Formats: sequence, C-alpha cells, structure tokens
Amino acid sequence: QFIKNPLAMDATAIGGLGQVILPPWPGIASGGAQVSHGGKIIVQEWPPVTAQSTTRQHIAKLEAQHGYVRNDILIEEVDGGKLIGQSGATFKELKSVTQCNIFVLLKEGAPPGYPANMRMVILVGTEEQVQLATSQCVALISAPKHSNRFDALSVEASNPYAPWSTTGGGEVARAASGGQIIYAEWPPASSSSATHIRKL
Repeated sequence: QFIKNPLAMDATAIGGLGQVILPPWPGIASGGAQVSHGGKIIVQEWPPVTAQSTTRQHIAKLEAQHGYVRNDILIEEVDGGKLIGQSGATFKELKSVTQCNIFVLLKEGAPPGYPANMRMVILVGTEEQVQLATSQCVALISAPKHSNRFDALSVEASNPYAPWSTTGGGEVARAASGGQIIYAEWPPASSSSATHIRKL
C-alpha cells in the first residue's frame, strides 16, 4: 500500500475503496490536546466517560504527556475490521509498527453530529508516531478487502510520505501521478506475470 500524503486525502482521493474522513479542524482542541501537524480532532470529549469505560480518561492522560500530539480519523463501521484483523492480529501489528497509542472506537457508536455508520479512530503519541500511524491506518482502510494487511503495514514504515514502493527483490516501483501502489508484491513471485511486471 502506498499513500503519499494521507493527511490530505479523503474518500474520493482514495478511490472509494474505503471511506476515511478527516474534517478540517486543525490547531489546539478545546480540551487542550495538541493536534498533530496537518491533523484534526473530530470530537475532543469522545468517547463519553461511563461506568463501564475509562477510555476517555486514558486518552486524556496520554494527551497531557509532554511532546504527545493527537490526530483523529473518521471511518465507516464496516471498515473497522480492517484495523483490528482476526483475533486482533492487525491491530497488534499496527501498534507494534507505529509505537502509537491507537483507539479504534467501534462499540462506542458514532460521535456526535455524524451518521450512525461512522466511527472514530484516535491516535496519540509523538509527532512521528502519529504521522506514521495515520498513514498506516489510511493504507489499511483503503486496501482491498482480501489484501494482505501486514504488507500494507510494512511498506515505507520509516517514511510514510515517500513516493516510492520497493518490491521484495529490491527493485523500486514508482506510482503514477495521482495513483497508488496497493500491493507491490502482487502477483506472487511464482507467477510468470510477476516476473514480467518486475522487469518493467
């Protein structure tokens, strides 16, 4: 998966493979959280504090840490599984790759003012961690349903905005202007078409 600037993308830019909404609310949120560079906070006091959940308090404590910033992503509920994976495998890998605090708020419902099918993802960490987590989340959401989630996490992990994607053999492919490389390692190396594509 290849995303050049995920913070500037919307569902149209992604091509309809998954809906990601990043409302234009940059700056300092009303609750005092520092917003990541180019990021947004959708609803500062979400999720609500309840007797069953302390997620809001946890997020607030992280926001108060020196050097930590936050970015929110709004996704469709049906795409939540792309970030979680089977038995939470994708979510664990996502946190491991980015070292970011990630909250995929599915059971909490839609945030105030948004359609019932929408859910929030909150990312909190250092600027670098949040930027990387944002790019990886957008890559996962926009990936085709049956693509390899872990390959999306591994592409350009050290530089999510680099306009190149490296194939397994060391060759470098560049996406077309306005385009994206969804899966650099497809088709499998065992197929004749894969050999031909890599030569090109």
